[in-house]
Amino acid sequence: MPQSSTTTKGKTWKPRCSITKVVEWTEQMLHAIGVMPHADCVTRSLVVALPDGFASLELLPKGDDCEFDASAAMLVGDPL
Repeated sequence: MPQSSTTTKGKTWKPRCSITKVVEWTEQMLHAIGVMPHADCVTRSLVVALPDGFASLELLPKGDDCEFDASAAMLVGDPL
């Protein structure tokens, strides 16, 4: 499949695709994990707490040979 790109204000955006697997889905939360599209040694973990109205994203290196530091962020935006 050919890749397309979009130009916005001088920047070219290329679509990226990654596989994300939902590992837990309840009335209280959604937890999904996947591999970063540009860094195969990094696992992305997304947790959405539905009643609390917040989400967090963690990036975790897989293995000692992965040159990536673990990081985490609370996602902020419109209320869920």
